[in-house]
Amino acid sequence: MSKHMTLAGALIVAGLLLAPATAVAADSNEQAGETQLNATVESTYTLTIPRDTQIAFETETTPLDALKVTGNVNDEVVTVTAETSGVLDATNRDDKAAIAYTLNAGEPTVASPEDGLVWSEDELRAGFLNDGDAKTVPLTVAIDAADWAVAKAGTYAGTITFTAEITDVK
Repeated sequence: MSKHMTLAGALIVAGLLLAPATAVAADSNEQAGETQLNATVESTYTLTIPRDTQIAFETETTPLDALKVTGNVNDEVVTVTAETSGVLDATNRDDKAAIAYTLNAGEPTVASPEDGLVWSEDELRAGFLNDGDAKTVPLTVAIDAADWAVAKAGTYAGTITFTAEITDVK
């Protein structure tokens, strides 16, 4: 019987050790306490850039897919810049042939993507909550007729690098 009493005593002590420690006044059967709850929602955004695009020969203005940013931010804006060499380089020629182009944003052109396009908190949230309400900026590539006229036969390629940066409004 002493083994059973020892085991029962050990279980009671273990149960008391695992129970939350809350002081109870000797003259009351009621107790109260508070638990603080905290949550953090980090700022986030999604940048959608144009897909690879084939430019047809002698086409002076080629539309690209629109640039779009959606997100959930707090007193911040997202600025998107585009870096480009401004030339399509020949990929199958040894003579370094190239075709000059200009990247434009908006219809008509409202800004230079190289200088940066800005999405406000309200614009970001609108697209975050409903993709159909997202601010989009149409992009085009322009190649002058004079540049097409002197372009040598061949295949040309270029790259546009888009960079997004989140910054405080304050």
